[in-house]
Amino acid sequence: MLGSQDWCRPVGRRPVCVRPAVFTVERVQRTRKVGSCRDDVIRATLGAHDPGCGPSGGAHEPELVLLHGSNARTIDRFTPRDQTTYHGELVQAVFATSDPVWPLFFAVTDTVRVSSRWNACILPERSGAHSTRYFFSVGARETGFWTSGAVYLLPGAAFEPSDEPAEWLATEPVTPLAIVPVTPTDFPFCDRVLRHVEGEPE
Repeated sequence: MLGSQDWCRPVGRRPVCVRPAVFTVERVQRTRKVGSCRDDVIRATLGAHDPGCGPSGGAHEPELVLLHGSNARTIDRFTPRDQTTYHGELVQAVFATSDPVWPLFFAVTDTVRVSSRWNACILPERSGAHSTRYFFSVGARETGFWTSGAVYLLPGAAFEPSDEPAEWLATEPVTPLAIVPVTPTDFPFCDRVLRHVEGEPE
């Protein structure tokens, strides 16, 4: 998520796409408090690399940092809960992703106003496409389903790959490295989110 990216916003109803990047621990050492370096992290989320925030990296291999989006901005510990993986396997886990856009969708769509969220994040390593492909839809009759939320930075060492390359899971509680407040304006594809009727086939 932090790092340079190339964006494309195709017209019509073709999938939106973006080149993925990666958060590393070196780049978030100074984002441990809510709001610290917020603008830097948001710019990085949307593709702008600002080397002015955070210490320079060392000689060692950077540690992977994964991302989790939520309406809540005050979670200090994530606990595994019963849910299903990307391909429908029942697990008790905390979910995260290495993708920079996917967690923003979960952060800024209001779980009170939305009955369900259909979504897809297909990385190039999975699809063979040039860029990551997305699908976003919410179960809402009205358009006022946006809210403010947060993207949590989580230690990659606590996670293992799930059954889709974009998805990771942790079976033990996870403490965030940092919390980044976000708003709907930080999600680059607000105008590409579809609406579905609850009960209709995906």
